[in-house]
Amino acid sequence: MAIAEASGNHVLADLYKTVSVHLREWFLQVHPDTATFLETQQLHEQLLKHITDGEPKKARNTASKIISWQ
Repeated sequence: MAIAEASGNHVLADLYKTVSVHLREWFLQVHPDTATFLETQQLHEQLLKHITDGEPKKARNTASKIISWQ
């Protein structure tokens, strides 16, 4: 939610606040513990670096790796 609010887009922030309740419930069912996050920590750090460095293609590729992690 912090990212949505920081974007300055009030419609996006309001939408995310509404959806986040349901998203949280689903997320907790899919990820009952932190195992996946521990395994993908390095990828999340890379994603943040690509975003802060303004490298959208690298960020997209890294996000795809995170999403498809098994």
